[in-house]
Amino acid sequence: MIRRGLLAVLLVAGCTTGPQNPDRAGLLFALLGDAPYSQPHANLLDGIIDEINRARPAFVVHLGDITGGDGPCTDEWLEARAKQFARVDAPFVLIPGDNEYNDTSNPAAAWVNWETYFSNFDQNWTHNFQVSRQSEREENFAFVANGVLFLGINLVGGKKHDAAE
Repeated sequence: MIRRGLLAVLLVAGCTTGPQNPDRAGLLFALLGDAPYSQPHANLLDGIIDEINRARPAFVVHLGDITGGDGPCTDEWLEARAKQFARVDAPFVLIPGDNEYNDTSNPAAAWVNWETYFSNFDQNWTHNFQVSRQSEREENFAFVANGVLFLGINLVGGKKHDAAE
């Protein structure tokens, strides 16, 4: 479903291991990104979360950018997003985007906020797959679901700060 005015990507996809193994069941998951950028987008995201919950995916991955490049980046905004994403019934993983970290005026403070509100969002997973995290970069993760390897890798780009900082 496409909602006009919402800068988001919602993909509920079935992923199978291919025709060589027709007995293996498909894997339904949801993928989000670049949402919400503003309060009107956050209001629309509630409906998308309801649709995701009705679809009952095995897990949900958000590819980051839960705010526009110029904000909002407040504790109130991030706490509200964490509460909103906690409504997702399926296991949920959020990968940081450049808008949460690199495009802010203070990347160090932004990273502390990221860890406060979103780090290890997957700790409550009760499914038959376990998330493995990179020790020095905990936002990077891997897991296998239904014989498929999923990787989440934070490759921060952006306009305000370069990787050397």
